[in-house]
Amino acid sequence: MGKYTRAFYPLLWAGCVALFLAGAANADTAQATETVYLFISFRGDGDWLHLAVSDDGYRWTQIDGAFLTPMVGSRLMRDPHVLLGSDGLFHMVWTTGWNDKGIGHASSRDLVNWSDRRYLPLMEQTPGTRNCWAPETFYDAARREYIITWSSDVEGRFPQTAWADRMNNRTYYVRTKDFETFSPPALLFDPGFDPEGVRRITPSGYNEGAFVIERKGAYYLMWSEYDTRDPRYSVRYVTSDSPSRTAPATNEKPASPPCDSTPTARFRR
Repeated sequence: MGKYTRAFYPLLWAGCVALFLAGAANADTAQATETVYLFISFRGDGDWLHLAVSDDGYRWTQIDGAFLTPMVGSRLMRDPHVLLGSDGLFHMVWTTGWNDKGIGHASSRDLVNWSDRRYLPLMEQTPGTRNCWAPETFYDAARREYIITWSSDVEGRFPQTAWADRMNNRTYYVRTKDFETFSPPALLFDPGFDPEGVRRITPSGYNEGAFVIERKGAYYLMWSEYDTRDPRYSVRYVTSDSPSRTAPATNEKPASPPCDSTPTARFRR
């Protein structure tokens, strides 16, 4: 694992996180002397942090070992996401339980030796919160702050799409400079679901895994629609001139057509 350290760059496909690694001593001046992809995942209901590597993003080799085990919240580790921060640390967030009102956080300099796991109670003070799922992090360089996003169902909000046997998730966010103090949670994006379309879906993963990236001055917010068991399961995105524009925003472009995960849809590096 010695050469698999330092400058990692996040990429997303269908709610799974891959990280592009350039072997260098400093993330700000990274020169790609060795290039591999690192895939981060969990197994089963949420066991621990798994790592795999690839030279091309298609063929993967698992690295044996439990690199971080869950110890906070309901003691699950689902949906892990890692970001290399401006402080030189890898910051990882994850889902700690099906009905927790917060998420997990830990940091590391090498992805092997981790800090103590911490529970971040981001929605504990929001009455009616039923869950905090699939957290992600993004660094807003202009404000020198991290943005944490996640999906929550809050009782009484968005009643037009509420349904008895599924979560009525929306994407929320906070800002932080140090993962110690946080802004109040706010709505990041409301895709404006068609109530009739929502009610035809019973799985609970709708509008989950929101993820922000910046490219050429534009910010892309992506998320998963429907569920893996639904033939309409797909990824969609919207663009904005701000990484944390609260919804609805009148100048946002409409959401993209579904980016499906069939064999004809290829991931472009």
